[in-house]
Amino acid sequence: GFDYIEPIELRYVDPSYAFAAPIYKTGTTLWWGPSGSSDDFNITLAVYSQDGSQLLGYVSCTGADSGMMTIPGQYLNFPTWSLVAVHMTRYKEDRVVFEKMNGYVDVQLYWSVVGTGHIE
Repeated sequence: GFDYIEPIELRYVDPSYAFAAPIYKTGTTLWWGPSGSSDDFNITLAVYSQDGSQLLGYVSCTGADSGMMTIPGQYLNFPTWSLVAVHMTRYKEDRVVFEKMNGYVDVQLYWSVVGTGHIE
């Protein structure tokens, strides 16, 4: 799981605070913890029009579970105040020996959290 996610506004669950987290057009950094596992980490931003009626696009970045990731500004060229769903996922895919079947088992583990923000 996650003990913390920053900016903290991503975690707001009260609907009156929805989409409070700023996602900066110049680039934005997101943090999480705990971190440092051997797993991979993916952040996907789904960007919608200001009224939420149109999907404008996706931005997806994957890297190590280091506790932080910066989304470069060159990928955030969306209108100011566009709504953003922020999907943060720690995942591991592996293949392990399963001797009883004289074969392998593919293992997939995903742990996700979704927050909301807006483009600034």
